[in-house]
Amino acid sequence: MNLYKNISASCLSALLVCGANVQAAEHDMSYYINLFDIYEKEVDDQNTIGINLEPRLSSQYGENFESFISLQAFYATDVIELESDDNGGSSDAFVGVKQAWVAYKGLSDHAGDVLLFGRARLRFDDGLMLDKDVTTVNWQLHTTQLEAQLGIASRLDTFRSDDSELSPTIKEAVYGVAQVRWQHHFNHYVSANLVYGEQDESGFEYDVLWSEFALENGYHDLNDPQRWTYNVGVLFASGTQGENSDVNGSAIDLGLRWQPNAGPVFMGLAYTAALEAEEGYIQTGLQSNRSNFSGSRHRLYRFNEYARFELQNLEAATAMLGVTPNQNTEVAFIFNHFTRVDADYAIVSAGMEIEGYNDSNEIGQGIDMVASYYFEKGDPALISNTRIDSFIRLRVSAFKAGEALNVAEENNFRATLDWVMRI
Repeated sequence: MNLYKNISASCLSALLVCGANVQAAEHDMSYYINLFDIYEKEVDDQNTIGINLEPRLSSQYGENFESFISLQAFYATDVIELESDDNGGSSDAFVGVKQAWVAYKGLSDHAGDVLLFGRARLRFDDGLMLDKDVTTVNWQLHTTQLEAQLGIASRLDTFRSDDSELSPTIKEAVYGVAQVRWQHHFNHYVSANLVYGEQDESGFEYDVLWSEFALENGYHDLNDPQRWTYNVGVLFASGTQGENSDVNGSAIDLGLRWQPNAGPVFMGLAYTAALEAEEGYIQTGLQSNRSNFSGSRHRLYRFNEYARFELQNLEAATAMLGVTPNQNTEVAFIFNHFTRVDADYAIVSAGMEIEGYNDSNEIGQGIDMVASYYFEKGDPALISNTRIDSFIRLRVSAFKAGEALNVAEENNFRATLDWVMRI
């Protein structure tokens, strides 16, 4: 573990030492302004305003070395829940380091053949197994037909100045990650994702291998031009958890999206389920459960933004409808119906407190809406400066609890208005 803890410090030192040899640098300063964040539930009505500043700097050193650093300063008028893109948790103020890495590109003649060291964002497109800022040593390959990665990773710390702590289930865990995605026919892919996690912390031990095999045709790609896009994924988790508990579960992830005549309207259906409850499928702890499954540019939470269920003893049937009347405007609606696989076992929610369960499988229904307007650079509606890029996004999420749940309030609601500006 000491090796992993030294990686981020080493990369920060490398950024400073190599600074004198910078040949070209790209500066990217992002300002994320959370205009309001409203929660409505019986025990905690909340109306919060916050600001999140994220300065970023990417630099090139000679022909083969590249570095990137992303810092963060956050302030809010009250404690609010942060998105997984900010590594989750709750806070009202902190400064921190999101990413700090150095990449070496001299392994081969391929520009996409990279060895990366430091704190970086590792992600599988569907977000179900891997989508977190981690301390890592990671090899990556990107070609027109093949994408691959192989490495080791650990969360180690939040790298924030507040008192936010990692969950003890992942704080000391070490992961191995691997991925292969092959384009076997034009715009049709087969992929295999692997995550191996080992945790020796007393009381939170586990030794689990997660795997995922998928067929898709750009279902999670933002600019896919096809009218029909599909995703068929099968996930497995096998190993041990705790002293005497086995994990031997599976899950499925199915999706179909239609954009008639490649026009402004898109719609789709999805079904995701953990197939067993006893000794069944659990998630890695590195997941975000966010992806572009709806066809919109925003990475939406797969299982309702308010409730934020995890894929454990859960079935989620989803319908999607969206419209992009022009390149600047985008609106998407997500409807979810949730049930339990087995009424004898609990579910996991990161968004609300469940006080108990009834003898029913009906978890409830959720609806999410996201509306975004993207300013073009130099748009006079924003500011007279061609170097400014920005968007405004309204997100609304509601959840109605079903017969299975005892919660403080059956109808729960959250709205967030974001203004993001990049200079």
